[in-house]
Amino acid sequence: MKERGPSPDFVPDKRARWASGRRKQEEPSLTRRSLLFGVGAFAAVRVLPQDLIDDLAGSFEKESSEKQKALDAAIAAIQKRLREPEVLEALEGKGKHPIMTVLRAIEAPLLQEHLEDTSYDTTELHKKYVHSMRFPYGRGNGTYWRDGRTVLTAAHATYGTERGVITYPVKNIDIDMVDVSGTAETSDSAGIVEDDISMTNNDIHAQFVAVVGVDVDDTASTAAHDRGHKTYPGVAIKISPGLARRLTNNAEEVIQMENSFMLILPPGESEADLNDLGKLALKPEDESPLHAKGMSGSTVYAYLNGKYVPAGVFWGAGPMPDQEFQRTLSVGYFHGIDEVRRVEERKKQPVSDELAALD
Repeated sequence: MKERGPSPDFVPDKRARWASGRRKQEEPSLTRRSLLFGVGAFAAVRVLPQDLIDDLAGSFEKESSEKQKALDAAIAAIQKRLREPEVLEALEGKGKHPIMTVLRAIEAPLLQEHLEDTSYDTTELHKKYVHSMRFPYGRGNGTYWRDGRTVLTAAHATYGTERGVITYPVKNIDIDMVDVSGTAETSDSAGIVEDDISMTNNDIHAQFVAVVGVDVDDTASTAAHDRGHKTYPGVAIKISPGLARRLTNNAEEVIQMENSFMLILPPGESEADLNDLGKLALKPEDESPLHAKGMSGSTVYAYLNGKYVPAGVFWGAGPMPDQEFQRTLSVGYFHGIDEVRRVEERKKQPVSDELAALD
């Protein structure tokens, strides 16, 4: 039975401090259904040093230099934690409670507001590359990839979820590239994302990433360029075969997880979204989707050598119960740049006639 968080209209206090409980239970697991339709609420246990937590919590209204310093220190602390023997063992799916060991290692109270006016700021990415599009199975995010006729997105937006991941352009990879010639093509070269061929999946593990997209049902902004835009900042980890088998027992899902990364999402993103405006249609027996569901197909960018580089495609999210501390974490999943290139090679073969329309 799934844990339930606060009511669906819960709005987390972005400045709230972390809290913890102390009851140990069994290691959590994950199903494909919970990735797309689960519910939960975010809270956090103090894993980072308290002074770093205090610096992050208090950096919202500080000068950009102070925000930059707090971010740099928090990211460095997480990366250091990921090199500790206990965590290295957990990353392979070994040891006691490996999933929670890994998630606690990468957990930090990072929000979009922390990035503003720092070198990690995603404002330009939002202005140039983010598009909400209508696909055959609902609305999702799309990014113009390499040219103005190809849109990079999640395959479940173009193929649906009923037939499963075996039907995607590359089996078990939730990525698609859609030809939008004549419907939503663009001539604006500044809005086209180019692949940095010097980067591979090996460069993404343990690095700071930002999932950049738009979710039109969940906005408080009145600015046209910012309406519904979201950023999921965090440090990503590559899901190893051992860790994938801890996350799910389904053979097809294990393969998908092995080809994915995960990161902690901001508060409330694994909350149920009863409004479900414009999101993928549900059957009556399905649970309400997550707030994060509208972010499907968003491009993920890794921060490397002082700049953002396209690193993959966001495909799913779900709650992860931490029984020991009586809380639920919001966790996001994305395929890396190596998987994007695999799909790109496959799509060079004859493609379907599915079209997208710019919203």
